[in-house]
Amino acid sequence: MQSILIVMKIDGAQVIFYVKNMEASREFYGGALGLPLTYDGGDYWLTYDLGGTTLALHPGGSGEPSEDRTGISLLVSDLEEAREFLNERGAGFGEVLNPHPGVLFAVTRDPDGNPVFLKPMTV
Repeated sequence: MQSILIVMKIDGAQVIFYVKNMEASREFYGGALGLPLTYDGGDYWLTYDLGGTTLALHPGGSGEPSEDRTGISLLVSDLEEAREFLNERGAGFGEVLNPHPGVLFAVTRDPDGNPVFLKPMTV
């Protein structure tokens, strides 16, 4: 049997979070994190640039806390500097954690409880 290899180039990615309160999420992602807004669909759809990936916010989330939520990681050149800067804006990132070799991050949660990680480009 012959194997067929299909090559496809992916030009970008979009992560969708279903949120309970669009305005609170707008303030967190656009205000506290300062992400560039790329589309404003009011109370129905917001998109933010994550540097090659798009974060889309859409109503319909429950806002209920859960430990197994999907999250996003923001990769930065200087973890501590980014954490301090974003916390001055109200992002609420905790202390930098190093749970085992090769893993370094700080984490906060958005208004719906989704984890948002700050990680260095390289450890």
